[in-house]
Amino acid sequence: MSDDRLSTAPAATVPGLRPLTAGEEANLDALRAHVRASRSDVADVSAVARLVHDTYAGWAAQPGAVVPEGVVAALGTVVGDLVVARTPGAHWVLRTAGPVPTPAVVSPDGEAAVLPLDDIRARWDIGVTPDWAVGYVTAAAAHLAVAGLPEEVPGATTPTPAFDVPQPRPPAAGAALPRRTAAAQDAR
Repeated sequence: MSDDRLSTAPAATVPGLRPLTAGEEANLDALRAHVRASRSDVADVSAVARLVHDTYAGWAAQPGAVVPEGVVAALGTVVGDLVVARTPGAHWVLRTAGPVPTPAVVSPDGEAAVLPLDDIRARWDIGVTPDWAVGYVTAAAAHLAVAGLPEEVPGATTPTPAFDVPQPRPPAAGAALPRRTAAAQDAR
């Protein structure tokens, strides 16, 4: 957990969005590291889709199992990274509008956004198909593919309030993702 839970960040160009703080970036990096430890290729949407589905299927096979919130957040982070990689100019921000501040990926002009951590969590409640992540990344990238950059007014400043920003929980100790072996990767 970062020490900047109460932080003042620069004003966003769009109301309800602001840049991530260094602590929030570090938190997303820790979530990414958890997924990389599975040895899945986090740059390959098909590999991530398999990992998402395998993780969901393993959880769903355990009746009454508690949703692994940290693991789901970690998977949502790498899914969001795939959207960013496929959408020139898209980037991570914090959505401060809504019931709870949450990381979001926005278009270059800040007019369109997707919420990968919230979206994957919602899927956990209704089911994750084997191709869900591929479809999500494709649809989200298309949604964000907006021409233009945000307009900045020189010299304009807007005071930014401090927000108590809850950080996505890191995966619990022992909450492991399916590990890809070298033999399984070679078989692809």
